[in-house]
Amino acid sequence: GGWSLLGEQALAVAVTVVFSFVVTLAIALVLKAVMPGGIRVSEEDEETGLDLSQHSETGYAFDRV
Repeated sequence: GGWSLLGEQALAVAVTVVFSFVVTLAIALVLKAVMPGGIRVSEEDEETGLDLSQHSETGYAFDRV
């Protein structure tokens, strides 16, 4: 217990954050390299909404209120 345990736990949290960031960055860079156009959708698809542009359906029906 005590402060030494708290320090070890804080170090474990910091290592976990750094590890997660590095692995996520590596995955994103691999996806960017192998996917044509990168990992983002087109601006038109983004404006239309991904539910409609990618799946041809709406995710939320706001007009039923």
